[in-house]
Order: sequence, then C-alpha cells, then structure tokens
Amino acid sequence: MASDRPVAPRRAVRVRFEPDDRVVEVAPGTTLAEALREAGLLLDQPCGGRGRCGKCAVLLREPGGSRRVLACRHRLEADAVVEELESALPADVAGLSESPACPYDLGPAARPSAADRALLGAAVDIGTTTVVVYLYDLVSVRRLAVTSGPNRQAAYGADVVSRIAAATRDGGRGLDRLRRAVHETVAGLLARACAEARVSAADVRELVAVGNTAMHHLFLGLDPTCLGRAPFRPACRGMVSVPAASFPELGLDPHGHVVFLPVIAGYLGADTTAVILATGQHLAARNRLIIDIGTNGEIVLGGRDGLWACSAAAGPALEGAGLSCGMRAGPGAVDEVRLEEGRVHVTTIGGGSPRGLCGSGVVSAVAELLRAGLLTPAGRLRTAARPEGGPDLLAGASGSPEAASEGVVLVPAEESATGRPIVLTQADVRAVQLAKAAIAAGIEVLLTTTGVPKESVSEVLLAGAFGNYLDIADAKTIGLLPDLPGVPVRPVGNAAGAGAQLALLSAEARAEAERIAARVTHVELGGRPEFEAAFIRHLALTGWA
Repeated sequence: MASDRPVAPRRAVRVRFEPDDRVVEVAPGTTLAEALREAGLLLDQPCGGRGRCGKCAVLLREPGGSRRVLACRHRLEADAVVEELESALPADVAGLSESPACPYDLGPAARPSAADRALLGAAVDIGTTTVVVYLYDLVSVRRLAVTSGPNRQAAYGADVVSRIAAATRDGGRGLDRLRRAVHETVAGLLARACAEARVSAADVRELVAVGNTAMHHLFLGLDPTCLGRAPFRPACRGMVSVPAASFPELGLDPHGHVVFLPVIAGYLGADTTAVILATGQHLAARNRLIIDIGTNGEIVLGGRDGLWACSAAAGPALEGAGLSCGMRAGPGAVDEVRLEEGRVHVTTIGGGSPRGLCGSGVVSAVAELLRAGLLTPAGRLRTAARPEGGPDLLAGASGSPEAASEGVVLVPAEESATGRPIVLTQADVRAVQLAKAAIAAGIEVLLTTTGVPKESVSEVLLAGAFGNYLDIADAKTIGLLPDLPGVPVRPVGNAAGAGAQLALLSAEARAEAERIAARVTHVELGGRPEFEAAFIRHLALTGWA
C-alpha cells in the first residue's frame, strides 16, 4: 500500500572551489560544469561538454577521497571541493586593439543634447574565442579604454557548430543560455572599460558590434538552426539597429541603440564586412587576398572591381583548442618553437614560463620538426629520428622509444608552469593538417573559381590575432599560406575590431559597410569536387606556389 507521507526534498549539494574559496549550492544531480557556471567560473570545453576532449578534467575531493573527473560528465550527489581548476577560461587572453585610420567623415549617429553629461560609444568585436570592447568619447572622438577577454560561450564548445547545437537544445532554453553568456561577456568587459576610464556604462548611447554570423544570431537572440543545415542561409543579413532598452543586461543608456553590422552569408559574417571596411579592400586598385584564420577561415579576394569571399572550416586547432596541450593566445602560451644544437627552444607570449601551445606555436612546432626531419611530409612522427647531437625528443612521457604516438616533448615538466610536459602529439599534427588543408584549399578554389590569376594578387593581408603572431616562413613551410614570389604578406591585426570602430565613429562608414556586404559575391565551397580534391592534396605538409 502506497504511503501518503510527503517525500522530503533532497538536500542541496554544497561545492567549494579552491583556491578562490567560492561556494555554491546546487540541486543533487547537477553536473559539476553547471555548478562551475553557477559560481561564475567557466571551463574551456572545446567539445561542447560531450566528454570527448578531456579539457574539463578537474581534481575533485568528495567524502570518499580525491579523484580526477570530467566536469561536464560528473553529477554531484554529495558535498565536494574542487582542488584544482587549471582549465578555467583565462581572464587575460591576447586581444589586439588597433586604432583605425578613418578616411570617412567623423560623426556618430548619436548626437549630444544640452542636458548630456557624457556621450559615450562602444565598438565590440565578438569573436568565437575572444571578445574585444573599445570605449569612446563620441564628442571628442577619443578612445578611452580597450578591454578583452574570453567569450563565455566557450563553455558550450570551441567552434560555431558546437554553439549552434547547444543553442538548439532544451527548446528555447539553449538559445537563451548562449545569448546570456555573450551578453554577460560584453557587459563585463564594458564595465571594466568604463571603470578604467572612470565613466558610466549608463552614458553609452551607441554600441556597434561585429562578429561571425553565428555570433550575430546568438547575440541578437535569433534562432541559429538555419546556420546548421543546408543551404546555411542567415535569418537576416542587413544591418540591425535595436533600442538599447532591449538589452537591459548591458547597462547602456536605454535611449541609445545597439547596432550589428550586416552579414554576408551563413559563414561570412559582419566581422568579414568590417575587415573589408577597415582595410579598404573595396577601394583597392589592385587585387588583394585577405585571410582571417580562426575557427573558421574567412578568405576575401579582389579590389574595387569586384569582391569574392569564402569560408573554410578550419576547426579550433589553430586557436589552440582541441590540442593535447593547447591553450588560447595569452600569457604563457608558446608562440614559437626552434631546434638549436639538437635542443628545443621556445618563446612565450608575455615572456613567462610556458603553460601550453597556442595556434601560432603549433604551426611553428610542426614547421620546425618538418625541417629537422622529425616529421615526414605526410605528417608522421619519425620514431627513429632525433635532432643531431640532441636527446631523443620522441621518447614522450613514458620514456619508451616506441612512444612516438605520445608525441614530441617541447617543454619538459620541470620547465613548464603547470609541472607537466608540453607535448606535440601525432593527433595534434593531424589536427594542424586538417586545418591548414581547409584554408589552403579555400584559397586555391577561390582563385581558380573567380578566374583571378595569382599573378594579379598584389598583397596578402593576415587579419586577427593568429595572423598577428604567426611566423610567415613557418606558415609557408607547411603550406598554410601560398608562396607568391614578390608578393608581400602583412599582418593587419584585429581588422574586424578596427572596422567596428569606424562604424561607431562615422555614419558614412556605417553606410559603406552596408554597401560592402551587398557587393561581396559568396563562393560556396561545400559540395565542390574541386575543393575536396584540393583539400586532400593540401593535407601534405609541403609548400605550394
């Protein structure tokens, strides 16, 4: 006979995070990753919390003892203490903060009135990995502060495909979670910028944002399902202007506006529009090639007589995500690897002790090992090879000569900031091959499809943080970039952020952005036999002309 006695609710689980001594209480059965989010701590989860990448492993102490668990998979049933949390997203990622030259008439859409104490504006570059906020005084047209940090959506996956999938879960709740994550990111960075400048976010009248099409949809709360299936058409393409009151969590002047620049296609977003605007490619008399390498590689070809663009899915390897010892570009990230006198020498961003391998570092490592004969052009680590006069770098963590699958030790445990060796594995090399093949094939197909001869390309511009730190010779050695004799290759920094600043400061530039997005011809790579053939050909770690 069933009892009518009410069932007592289960006691909340208490979780403490060391060394910050943060404490949260969550319902039993909550995943540790969800508890971390509740505590304001976000883990780097390149696989989107599917238990595949292992990046969210933490040391957890429960009543039964301490053990390592995957935060995305472990469900809390008893009080616990998180003793180590090395995979938390860093607060200090490498963000570029160019000040753009402005060929347009200055004059923002927002105008001061007699009662205004201050008139501020913000330009925001919403990257899949990193978000950058530029704060301006719109009256003096003076930049007051720049802040950057990781996109808090990274807890839902390293790439846009993972983010789109996460947004479509749990009905509308998934989309709301992703929207709130990016709004919290922007609000936090804007608050930090305002604190530095000793002003108030409540005086920000204009906020102009750029980002890829997935970031565009997620920021605006648009269903991104259309971007995850053919024909990959965005829900809207034109410039969007929304009253700031619709984004109360940003803390802006409610009488102001939030503007998102127009997107070009499903995988060519407002950031590509902004790159073209900032570099003036649409006005160039001779053809240029712009390459913005990130989780997706956006490639733009042409000049004033025509603009063509494509997007190649490079995956997160070239941003450090998904690598065995990978990390984002930031302090302690290995950005260059060299073999000298048989030994490995590395440099890091910021000059501190090595913590992991970022995108430019993994390209440098692959190129150097290739030159030294430790890596074949097919991408296989040689088990019998060693640099002349140096130790057997292929011994891996176990010390066995058969451990080439464990990888090449770039930094021994005793020299790393984490106390663990920094290793380049066979799987890491494969990830680099797949990424570079996608980019190189995209460049090749864009050139051949448009009929623009390579000889007519006057300049190659590299946009974004990856291009800023990349060694051009290394990139050409592995075939990531074409070797066009006599054609200069020039990093242009965060051109997307520069374009956002132009659109904030100039109504004329904002109108030009609309014209640019309408002019660009999108070259779809998916389903093209010539792209598939080029992709297979470019898997080899060899240069190409």
